[in-house]
Amino acid sequence: MNILVAIDELDPSCHHHLEIATQLARAYGGGLIAFHAAAAADLVHAGRTLQQLAGGVSSEVAAYGESGRAMAILEAADRHGCDLVVIGTQGLDPFVGRFLDSPAHMVLAAGRHAVLVVHPEHGLRKRGPRTVLAAMADPDFSTRVLQHGLHLAKALNAQLKVVHVGSREEDPVAVLLHPREPHSSQRMVAEAAAELTRAGVPSEGLVVPNYAGLADELAQAADRLDADVIVIGSSGKLDLAQWMLGSIAEAVLHRSRRPVLVVPNLTL
Repeated sequence: MNILVAIDELDPSCHHHLEIATQLARAYGGGLIAFHAAAAADLVHAGRTLQQLAGGVSSEVAAYGESGRAMAILEAADRHGCDLVVIGTQGLDPFVGRFLDSPAHMVLAAGRHAVLVVHPEHGLRKRGPRTVLAAMADPDFSTRVLQHGLHLAKALNAQLKVVHVGSREEDPVAVLLHPREPHSSQRMVAEAAAELTRAGVPSEGLVVPNYAGLADELAQAADRLDADVIVIGSSGKLDLAQWMLGSIAEAVLHRSRRPVLVVPNLTL
């Protein structure tokens, strides 16, 4: 897997994103390139600065035009055959992000690549057991999410938690008080976890009752499980309604400071 890490600010804050991308590139055994989109007048200076900041990582600086930084990032990812884009954020504000052309929002909205969004407050732990949380919706839509979760868990030598946000009737306390046949979503996550375990990653299926809303429940589950990465799907390129109101994946990004891998339904 080839990875492009998009460097927005050419200062020491980029080391956090570079460190995470480097960890993943080593784990996957793939290539890594650090990329920065600069104004045409700043290309030479930006190139030298990025080369110094990136250390031994291959780097590239390209000019962005009227289409903006996000399009330059997407074009670079295509040019280098990258499967994953790593991009940082200081917190994705829904209005600033959508209406003032935040590169992270625009790259996500394009739906062309899997995108790992990282926050400066949280990275991948270097030691100890790791956990990947894969958010499961319906089985057909979640296939690519589970595949990415499986590959990521293998690369990081992590356990995998398959989490589905279900109805309030699936609250563990309610199930104990009123035992009955397993709910379809409980069977769904159990079957998915069993298949992933057979594929070589210790996995567990969990159903979380929906009291606070999908995004909040997923973010809270990630905190309880101390997940290193949340893997969640999106429907691909956002339509106008999703752009204005936000998708579940972007809502999770607003609520969690953990790395979030967003997998568009158009790519593996």
